[in-house]
Amino acid sequence: MNATFNLKRFLLLEQYKMQETGKHLLWSSAIILSICILCILYDINRGGSYYGKQTSADSLYQYALWFLLAAPCLLEANLTRRSATLYMLLPASAFEKFLHIWIKYLFVLPAYCVLLIICLKGILSWSPNAYLQFFATHIVHYEIHKYQLLTIAMLHSAAFIGYFAFKQQVLLKGFAIFIACIAASMGIVLVMIAFVPHQYSEEYWLNNITSWPDTNYPLSAAAQAIISFCNYATPLCLVLGTWITSYFLLKEKQL
Repeated sequence: MNATFNLKRFLLLEQYKMQETGKHLLWSSAIILSICILCILYDINRGGSYYGKQTSADSLYQYALWFLLAAPCLLEANLTRRSATLYMLLPASAFEKFLHIWIKYLFVLPAYCVLLIICLKGILSWSPNAYLQFFATHIVHYEIHKYQLLTIAMLHSAAFIGYFAFKQQVLLKGFAIFIACIAASMGIVLVMIAFVPHQYSEEYWLNNITSWPDTNYPLSAAAQAIISFCNYATPLCLVLGTWITSYFLLKEKQL
């Protein structure tokens, strides 16, 4: 393509992909409904305890988030040599094709799933069944904590890189990327521990570094600011790097 991005050409690509996007939304509806039904069946299987303080409805948004993170590997067709021929011949640039996938899985699908869960909550709350009303009241928005950001970023990266990089067994290989990231992180932690004095309690495999006398001292304001910045900058850099890498992988395949 002569231009990296052309709005008219991008809109034509979206129009061409509209039927495929509709199928993905239908599959997403089926998966979210299946998750909701499984949560209800799990509560019912516990007998009378589903009227207790905890119910699986609390985790419905969390399960939906896990699905959304893996959605590119689950819904998109594998870019094999045979199936990708027509896709590569579409009169659109690599950036426009990547932008279509990026918008679908970062905005369209999440917004649709949230709207679907809200509709399910409204329908169940109007049900005459007492348990379904109880289930609906416990469907709450999932709050992402800062210590979960890195894990979510790794899962997002594994799914995106897996779809663009692999031709077969995309989900399995994408999950292998996630395991490799976890293993690399654990390796870094173990290397750091190797430089710490070996004064640890036998009750724990990896004791908290801050509990050792040699390292347990208050941080300066600048050091605390750097740590706080890294807690948010690391997942952000990982996600941005994933998007850039995915774009170049798609561009390389198109060439």
